[in-house]
Amino acid sequence: MGQIWSLVNSLQMLMTNCLLNVAMPGNVFLLMTNLNTLSSGDLLPSDEILSNIFNFTPTQIANVGLAAMGVDSARLTKYMGSITIAMPFLLVMCGVYLIAHAYRDIFRVCYRLKNKIRRTQFWSGSLRFWTECYLDLAIGIGISFKNLRYETDSDYFDLVFTIGCTTVIVGLPIALVAILCRNPDLENDKFQEKYGSITEGYKTAGVHAGDTKKIIVWFLVRRLLTAAVVVLLADQTITF
Repeated sequence: MGQIWSLVNSLQMLMTNCLLNVAMPGNVFLLMTNLNTLSSGDLLPSDEILSNIFNFTPTQIANVGLAAMGVDSARLTKYMGSITIAMPFLLVMCGVYLIAHAYRDIFRVCYRLKNKIRRTQFWSGSLRFWTECYLDLAIGIGISFKNLRYETDSDYFDLVFTIGCTTVIVGLPIALVAILCRNPDLENDKFQEKYGSITEGYKTAGVHAGDTKKIIVWFLVRRLLTAAVVVLLADQTITF
């Protein structure tokens, strides 16, 4: 499973080249568009679904690469596509967990449900979700802040949504550093049960543990720097 996630992560970094104003043949753009859909996890008809729910002020996408990748709005809510649709389900899962936690000593089913959600959602599942969509989220936040609008209720919702996601982008690397500093032994059973998703595919034994910790943090920092480059160079044409 770790190799599959490594492949997806590599595709995500590769796709960032297509978000810049770089001249590419049409067949290459067609291939990259399909790969971008796969690597970003945007497998649902998110444009149709979100267009029926929100009424964003139209924004012009000056970047040819973004337009070629199917980005037709600077709003983060639409940019994230299927990830935006998935987030309410995560919130529902959090609510179910809190209810099950409150009644864990009364109903056995609540106790089992709490433990199951904790293993899959807290923290391993949540960390996997946020780390995998970290690059797209950082790029979408940058694009949204560069094209702020305050004309409709949907625009205000997107602003609040963008600010909330910004706290995740800033806080996730800090949280990972704190987790790794508090857990020097990456092979500890409790650590693997709770945070195993962040070390999946890495060597965690002996002298490799220190390098793995650096790689995990650099994983997010590199994506944050890449997103900054994409956003800052969005209006410039790059030639080789």
